[in-house]
Amino acid sequence: MTKTSLLKSPADYFSLVLDKKIDIAQIMPVGEEMMRVTYKEKDSYIRENACSNVVVALYTTRFLFFSLTHAYNVVLVLHA
Repeated sequence: MTKTSLLKSPADYFSLVLDKKIDIAQIMPVGEEMMRVTYKEKDSYIRENACSNVVVALYTTRFLFFSLTHAYNVVLVLHA
């Protein structure tokens, strides 16, 4: 979501511009003593690697397969 701030003091301007949590979209002067800054806050989450879910799914599926195969073999031995 884009936000807009009207800044009069240089301290406010530099604190907003130098903030690493913000992406500046536009800076425009409004008169001689005011700046309009349009910005967007950066996402705070870490994007997950697309391949990691595949590895977890393969491991889980293979483990379940081995568990079911073992259980099937136990049932065959008990009924034989």
